[in-house]
Amino acid sequence: PQQKEEVLKQLFQVSSRIGSKSILAVSTGAHHSACATSQGALYVVGTNVRGCVDPDSPEEEICSRPRLLESIGQIKVVQVACGYDHTAALSSNGSVLTWGSNEMGQLGHRRGGPSCDSKESLASFQGPTHCRPTGMLLGKGRRASAIACGNRFTLVLTTRMCLLACGTPSIAGYRDASSWGSA
Repeated sequence: PQQKEEVLKQLFQVSSRIGSKSILAVSTGAHHSACATSQGALYVVGTNVRGCVDPDSPEEEICSRPRLLESIGQIKVVQVACGYDHTAALSSNGSVLTWGSNEMGQLGHRRGGPSCDSKESLASFQGPTHCRPTGMLLGKGRRASAIACGNRFTLVLTTRMCLLACGTPSIAGYRDASSWGSA
């Protein structure tokens, strides 16, 4: 009983790593949580399943206190979304970074680079786990205004009210890869 109480105290203890910073956005997934501060910093916490917390950390490592995600560099984050085993961050300039598992193509990254031709298939978007934070391909001139993640899918709402989806085909739909990134 006393040991359980100590564990609960540790779980709910406010971390000094965030301190008095104002939280702008927060999200939780199955294994992890993340928050963006009003200064644009991104903090992550939880179990690093397939790199969803920090792809530079070992698989299944438990990050029990919020950690500044340094791998995104100087990018200012205004919104964050946590999926089952991946994470997405919306930057102040409307770009979207995703990392973690790309098993179902939920990161919106093409394997082998950003080139697109009509011979590509859904398989060209599916890939490895422990993917580093990389920008999603939103299409020429598109900027994101909101993001959401779920069980192996990511949704992006653009500033022109276009909804982009990637990942689980039952959610993202089935489109010929040559038309991805077009209206």
